[in-house]
Amino acid sequence: MYNIGLVSLGCAKNQTDAEIMLGILANDGFNITYNPSDADVIIVNTCGFIESAKQESIDAILEMAQYKNGRCRLLIATGCLAERYSADILIELPEVDAIVGTGDYDKIAEVIREAFKGEKPVICGHNDRTPDERLPRILSTPSYTAYLKIADGCDNNCTYCAIPMIRGHFRSRKIEDDFDDRAGQTLDGALRHRPRHDLRGADSLQRAGGDPLRAPPRDGDSRHAGGGGRHGAAQLRAARLPPDPDPFG
Repeated sequence: MYNIGLVSLGCAKNQTDAEIMLGILANDGFNITYNPSDADVIIVNTCGFIESAKQESIDAILEMAQYKNGRCRLLIATGCLAERYSADILIELPEVDAIVGTGDYDKIAEVIREAFKGEKPVICGHNDRTPDERLPRILSTPSYTAYLKIADGCDNNCTYCAIPMIRGHFRSRKIEDDFDDRAGQTLDGALRHRPRHDLRGADSLQRAGGDPLRAPPRDGDSRHAGGGGRHGAAQLRAARLPPDPDPFG
């Protein structure tokens, strides 16, 4: 089976998306490598929020493209820059063999299979879609900590901010999914029985759990990803999450 290398840039939300992609690929039989020279496929999970982040992502794509002179056969752009500028990437960065936006990272295995058939798949424009985040996940953080994405997107539409264009409307994860994730049901086994700190992240953290059922149901799930209008940050705090143990105790 093919070796997969992944470079993830930007925020912790992007990092959790990258960890889920790694989990999906490992479960699908791909091998994960941390040495790009050993990779048959290299994924660059890009950031596209501010100008310097865009340039860093472009530089990373071009740097990883050099490995196509060796073993690497496919270079795939995912994440925020891919979502926002997919058409430009196709034209300006011909080294890229496939593009996956922020709402479709759970389709990464099928995208790779299509690309190996000689196609150039582009799956973007679904930034309001909420993939099932109970999918397998390989942590890239130290063993004592993990990121827990409790919401995504934003409805503020500030004139200086591109998050709604990149990540879509604000939508929360369901409280029960937070419990599952925090309990280690979808985290790498190395973390399951160790003291840990969960670093919770969202674009509008204070609204997490308070969106009025805005998010559409996940594929095959009739329940909404939102927590309901009567919920909010107070409910998240009162959800009887067990206290974090002291990792130094």
